[in-house]
Amino acid sequence: MILHLIAGKRWSGNCSLALHAAQMSGGTVVAEADKVVARMRRAGIQAERLNMSGLFGALNLSRLLRLRQPARVIIHSPSLQGKVAQAIKLANVATAVEVAARPEALPAVKVDIAPDSGLLVWLGYITPECGLRGLIEALKTRPEYRLRVIGEGEAKTVGPLLRIAKNPLLEGRIEWMGEQENVFDHFNGASAGIITYPTPMATVAALEFQAANLPILTQLP
Repeated sequence: MILHLIAGKRWSGNCSLALHAAQMSGGTVVAEADKVVARMRRAGIQAERLNMSGLFGALNLSRLLRLRQPARVIIHSPSLQGKVAQAIKLANVATAVEVAARPEALPAVKVDIAPDSGLLVWLGYITPECGLRGLIEALKTRPEYRLRVIGEGEAKTVGPLLRIAKNPLLEGRIEWMGEQENVFDHFNGASAGIITYPTPMATVAALEFQAANLPILTQLP
């Protein structure tokens, strides 16, 4: 049996990679967020919730290890490495532990790409540092492009972007899709994916763009 461990209270790039890993190798995903567990289950993955943070995180993990006796534990959130090491000692079980490596590629997905559509796809969690605001501002002077934003963020971050998008120069050119369970469905009709921020989540976005054979931009041509 394989356990895939994910920390955090929201869906992230680590969750996307854990989903792909569980689809390929099987096993059960153990996550801290109900939302993540529910999404995994809807994708057909066995998943359960466990609090792995705080003072009792290692103890909770040790109980799970004694109960399940997994052959392998794959850590998809590096922050859990210390907790897992403690849990292994507490549980006194023979379990192989590994930190998930970033895959070089994801399985190919069929997407209807439109090279001349001018529709760009941005994918990720919206933060003040993600570069999305600069991209939206740049679109004001590039009327040949449209933008589809797949992802969510805190209201205090997303609100100002929505106000900028109401500029007459941008009217009807930005689609706000929110968080999507199957991002590939929303790549259809696009000419390229665009990455504006050098973070682990951007790495996952690049892998998903590559899986769909969607060209990748890091800035407007």
